[in-house]
Amino acid sequence: MFTSKGSCVWGGIKKGFVTFQKGTKWNVKNGHQINFWSDKWNGQGVIRNCIEGPLNVGEDTTKICDLINEDGEWKFDGLSFVLPPTILDLIGPLPTLHFANGDDCISWSESKSGKFCSKSAYNLANNSPGCDSPNPIWTKIWNINTLPKIQNFLWLCCQKKIACNEVLFKRHITFSNLCPICFNEPKTVEHVLRDCEYAREFWAIVHPNTLSTSGLTLDAWILHNVSGQIRDLDRQIPHSIIFPFACWALWHNRNKFVFEQNMLVPKDNCEAMLINATEYFYISRKFKSPSQSRRIMVKWEPLTNPFYKLNTDGSSLGNPGKASAGGLIRDHLGQWIEGYSRKLGTLTSTAAEIWGLHDGLELALKCNIMKLYVDMDASAAISLLQSEISPAHPWSSVIFDCRWRMDRFE
Repeated sequence: MFTSKGSCVWGGIKKGFVTFQKGTKWNVKNGHQINFWSDKWNGQGVIRNCIEGPLNVGEDTTKICDLINEDGEWKFDGLSFVLPPTILDLIGPLPTLHFANGDDCISWSESKSGKFCSKSAYNLANNSPGCDSPNPIWTKIWNINTLPKIQNFLWLCCQKKIACNEVLFKRHITFSNLCPICFNEPKTVEHVLRDCEYAREFWAIVHPNTLSTSGLTLDAWILHNVSGQIRDLDRQIPHSIIFPFACWALWHNRNKFVFEQNMLVPKDNCEAMLINATEYFYISRKFKSPSQSRRIMVKWEPLTNPFYKLNTDGSSLGNPGKASAGGLIRDHLGQWIEGYSRKLGTLTSTAAEIWGLHDGLELALKCNIMKLYVDMDASAAISLLQSEISPAHPWSSVIFDCRWRMDRFE
């Protein structure tokens, strides 16, 4: 018997298709399959969305291969109008395989390798319409420099999940939501950590400025105290280290009162807490003494004849951001042979480094230089050039091009 309900698997595919569309893009090889205007291929969005007004008849079907010359460079003279600089920056250099017949392929834009990653898809789906974005405080909580159990406690506090009377009363576990110490207000998380008379007396001993921002929300108040914005007292350990231990001591002391009818006065509780915080401060590996720096003089090293040296570099203002690359070629005596530089549009710093090498190798071959030594200080770019990468990698074309050019040297 058939029902009108579709397959659960197909329903899940339909729901995930929006995320799939957002996360995929074309990786340019020969440009035969990619529409220049309507396809996602440059990592910055669809070009057509940046253009107002209609295109000429037939221009909306323009493929990338229609705008490439024999040298694998852009030729925009076939368009009906001049592209503005903002769009040229988005397009950037053209990473085409003009030395081989590579086919365009689909890649995953949310990962550095171009391969699909479920974690990045999950993060992309969380930022989709209809989904709540994860609270940025969680990342900050897990980066607080303290014991893992205290990190977990502060995380529970920000979620209002610790077993205080207010929570237990809502779950019908206790008969009253009042604080068992002051009996003045409901025992909420805020009351436990800062609003109770006992907590206020305790914080006055720990640091007088702790409660100066008590008007903030609980999570903002916690982050303010662990971010180093409060001046340290003369205890030789930062307030950002003391504060998490102090919150834990308040909660631990309340539990002793509830279960053992035994409670330290604020002064004794503070002294015990400071012992634990000081011990953690001095044994924590995160507080290593600064290593001794040593100045190393850097200079250009000459080569033996008949080698030439290529010095290349690339950088971006932001990552990604407006990028440029350049370099120079000198002979074994250090004499200038050729130099080059160009703007690359919007790229990452690593991509700019690779393009700087690409242009330098191309220039050396044009100068009929067969013995070349390359000097560059980009470990990430060098690692990509030396390791196996997928054709889906966003920079695979320019990396393969660099390898092809390097094989032509002696």
